[in-house]
Amino acid sequence: MKVKLLPFISFIIFSFFIGGFISAPHANAQGQARAMKERADTVSKRKNRFVAMVLKQSGIRYTIDRYGIVNRINFTGDWRKVMRIDVVPMVRKGPGGDEVIGHEIFLFTDKETVHLLSYLKVR
Repeated sequence: MKVKLLPFISFIIFSFFIGGFISAPHANAQGQARAMKERADTVSKRKNRFVAMVLKQSGIRYTIDRYGIVNRINFTGDWRKVMRIDVVPMVRKGPGGDEVIGHEIFLFTDKETVHLLSYLKVR
């Protein structure tokens, strides 16, 4: 009886050993993917709030969708559909490293590109 149980017990121990090595990296990868998605969502929300704040301070009328994304602007008296928004940091070289001093915002609409400068920080 001892001889027949030994391979079975060895197989069980080996299975737990291999299973631990396989599942640990998989769980770690899922955790990293979830953390990256949460960070991307946070950055997107900050960008959308920042763009809306700059448009409001510039006196440009705009509409947002249910996600907080600017989807139309009224820049020249008529409404333009916003196709894409790029926010580019303006950087100044300093002795302690680079410093963000503001942002350029490019609003690509269905008819034109609107370029705004802002010295506000993205928060």
